[in-house]
Amino acid sequence: MSAKQRKLFELRLKLNEGRKKNQAAVVEEKKRVDAPDEYANAQKRKIREASNKSRTDSLVKQGIDPNAIHLTATMEQASRKKGKKKQTYDPSDAGQFSAERQYANYERERANAVIDMSDYEAQKARVPDFYRGADSIYHNTNKPSQDAIDRLAQGISAAQRKRTEAHEKKTHAAKDVDGINVRNDRFNKMLAKSYDKYSKEIKANLERGTALPE
Repeated sequence: MSAKQRKLFELRLKLNEGRKKNQAAVVEEKKRVDAPDEYANAQKRKIREASNKSRTDSLVKQGIDPNAIHLTATMEQASRKKGKKKQTYDPSDAGQFSAERQYANYERERANAVIDMSDYEAQKARVPDFYRGADSIYHNTNKPSQDAIDRLAQGISAAQRKRTEAHEKKTHAAKDVDGINVRNDRFNKMLAKSYDKYSKEIKANLERGTALPE
C-alpha cells in the first residue's frame, strides 16, 4: 500500500467514524426532542449509576463490602441521612393542598380583603340575629353589594391570569433553548435569519455524516 493509498484509507476510517458519531448524535437529539422528560430522567439515571459504580469501586479497593457500608456509619451520619431523606420526600408538604400553601393563600386573600365598617354596622342594625348560630338560614337570603361581586370577579380573573402565565412560562422553559437569556436568544434568531442560508449545506453535511473530519 502506497503512502497515498494509506492516507486515503485513514481518511475513510475517520469519515466512517465521524458518520457513526453524527448518526448517534442525531438519534440522541431526536430522543431529547420527542420525549424531553424521559430523556432528562434517563440522563439523571446514567449519572446516578455512574456515581454509584464509582463509589462501589472505591469501597472495593478499600476492602469494604458495599452491601455492609451502612454498618460502619456513625449515629450522627445515620441521623443526618434519615433527616435528609425525610426532608426530600414529605407527602404532608407536597402540592397545592399543603398546609403551608393553604396558609399562604389565606394571607393573600386577607391582605386583599376590603373591610367596609359602615356596611358592617348597617347590616348589624338591619339583621336582628346578626350573631346567629349554625342553624340559621340567613346566609341564603344575603345579597352582596355590586362592589363585592366586582372584587370577587377581579380576584378570579387575576388568579386565572397568573395560572395562564405560569403555564406559558413552564411551556416556554420546556422548549429548545438557543440562548443563555431572552436577549441572547433574540440575537441568535437574528443571526440565523441572516446566515442560515449560507450554513445550510454545512449543517446538512454534518447531519448526514458526509463532512470530512479535521
